[in-house]
Amino acid sequence: MQKKFCSFFFAIINIEWEDIQMNIMLVDDDRYVLEGLKKLLDWNTFHGRLTATASNGAEALELFLHTRPDVVISDIKMPVMDGISLARHIHEHAPDITIILLTSYGEFEYAQKAIQYQVADYILKPITKEKINELQLLLEDIYHKRNDHKEEFLSNWKPTFEESILAALRSQDTKMFDDFFSSPHFQERLARDHSNAYGIQLLNFLYLYLGELHINPDIVAASKERAMDEYWNLPGKDAKANYLISTYYDTLLSIHTQKNKNLDSISSYVKEYVENHYTEPDLNISALADKMNVSLSYLSTVFKQTAGINLSSYISAMRISHAKKVLADPSHSIAEAASLSGYEDAKYFARLFKRKCGMTPSEYRNLSLQKNTLLPKGELS
Repeated sequence: MQKKFCSFFFAIINIEWEDIQMNIMLVDDDRYVLEGLKKLLDWNTFHGRLTATASNGAEALELFLHTRPDVVISDIKMPVMDGISLARHIHEHAPDITIILLTSYGEFEYAQKAIQYQVADYILKPITKEKINELQLLLEDIYHKRNDHKEEFLSNWKPTFEESILAALRSQDTKMFDDFFSSPHFQERLARDHSNAYGIQLLNFLYLYLGELHINPDIVAASKERAMDEYWNLPGKDAKANYLISTYYDTLLSIHTQKNKNLDSISSYVKEYVENHYTEPDLNISALADKMNVSLSYLSTVFKQTAGINLSSYISAMRISHAKKVLADPSHSIAEAASLSGYEDAKYFARLFKRKCGMTPSEYRNLSLQKNTLLPKGELS
């Protein structure tokens, strides 16, 4: 059952309405009533198309999954499943579908129980010419209301709306989603006839974004299908709103957490690599980025974000720290200290060392030797 609903929603994502055509289902255990409605209604006036007929509610519900009508016209008193039960099932799974009930005068009080299922109207039997005209006008009114929603509904599918949502997802802009989900726009859309399609649209945007993250496509597709089915089967606007909000925020949190884990892993790898290779003269940020198969700007940004220091500064700090240890040993020349610390150019090393430490390598060596001379035997500087 859920796959039938899901197939419909995958189709609706690419919908283009040149003209709205209303799909109609007729449900009555009296075949003469069915034939009369089919023949006497002027289907062109409300752009109607008969998609299915059924003799009871259970049969109608089964056909409903295949035909997905816009309007269901049903008798109330029928075997197996009556019209009230049918209306309840349809309302629970597809509250945007319009329901019209056919009822006899004696059943009218009972029929009013269906008001809670958003039944659009009631037509009293017997079905006379006047009642056909009444039903005709009602269907025309329903058509015009649906057509009035056309431009407003399609405006949600404009690229600017999609781009805004995708941009907020890419930037992890939770403030934007705080404002969006609490806005009258969001609440009003879900309260209208197209709440299902509007919610599916938002879910589709979310999964478009997930498709950009190099996640296994099969996993994304399966998750998308499950989310579409779950949303479709939720009863009522509030449940659908809560589902959309929680799905968006849960996804954003999960991605943020995973991204932080990935960033920490990158930073840890870089630190370990630098610690093992900082004495090599050919070590540089560009080469490291190439080795990790990432861009130089991305690697620099990630490292600065997680380590709190520029990568080039981190490498320099490691080399200068090592150079201080080498300079403390008078058996090594300044040039050797530079080479052993990853610097091929001794003059560049001397200038950098003075800028970082406030003294030349020679001055640092002399100061270090003086300290070691003044320290009691056995103590180190």
